[in-house]
Amino acid sequence: MGAEALGESAGSLDIGSNTVRVLVARMVGGRPVRILDTGAFARLADGLAETGRLSDQRMARALELVREYSEAARRSGARRLYPFCTAAVRQASNGTEFAQRVSEAAGAPARVLTGQEEACWAFVGATQALSVDGEAVVLDIGGGSTELVMGRGGRVRYAESYLVGSRSLGQALPHCLGPLDELGVERLVASAGGVLDDHGVPRCRQGDGVVIGTGGTFTVLAALAQRMEVYDAERVQGYALSWASIHAILARAASVGLEERGRLLRVDPDRADVIVPGAALALAIIERLPARAVVVDTYGVRLGAILAGTGQEAPA
Repeated sequence: MGAEALGESAGSLDIGSNTVRVLVARMVGGRPVRILDTGAFARLADGLAETGRLSDQRMARALELVREYSEAARRSGARRLYPFCTAAVRQASNGTEFAQRVSEAAGAPARVLTGQEEACWAFVGATQALSVDGEAVVLDIGGGSTELVMGRGGRVRYAESYLVGSRSLGQALPHCLGPLDELGVERLVASAGGVLDDHGVPRCRQGDGVVIGTGGTFTVLAALAQRMEVYDAERVQGYALSWASIHAILARAASVGLEERGRLLRVDPDRADVIVPGAALALAIIERLPARAVVVDTYGVRLGAILAGTGQEAPA
């Protein structure tokens, strides 16, 4: 099924470690047109590190959002719906059982992505949305994992998923809770780099290619860099987010304790505990490319899921 088939609206549901997000889009002239794009925190990974299982409470919240967003997607005109689960579900001992419940709640078969699949889908979604045909590096920072993908012209050359994300890094580095002074911020970024080393994240050069940042960490950072009062995905899409801007946001966020961060940054209180580790992780990854800026994409793996569902998955 080719790009023309996406003249009809299609949707995807991303059941992640922190959030459940829905995207409904259609392709026009090879570019996505956003019809529905929203999400909320479910914190599915709460307690996973301690028990190896998804908790009943967190699963119930995630399934509530799956039902709500599936209905909203169909009301908005989605003819097909592609639910998928990422790091938390693929790690959990009860992940397969939960994925079946997601399928029932969504009214469509849910897929538990491998790390490689998640990385490839993020790449094809981001590069398609930004019309990038040349060399590209895609970084996708989630709550429980980070994907690093390199390729050209929709063809993936390197794709890997690492079990470190904004939420898991915050748990590994409790001093993220702050407040931190300038030296503390520098040490935090260095510590994030050490965690990346521990997980085998390579140091590499991106050459002449574009570096794309996708996922909630980068989109929120881009919104904060533009001092948005209300989040606007169209202003975030394609925004050039500099290393200096991320560092400034990190320093500002880390200057106060956790309980004050949501108010200071005017972000969802549920994001207050992941913005500092997320920004530190972004800086540490960008430093190892090295790159001065990333182009931010708001579609990523969710558009990749739609394209994969219609037979346009990026070749590995």
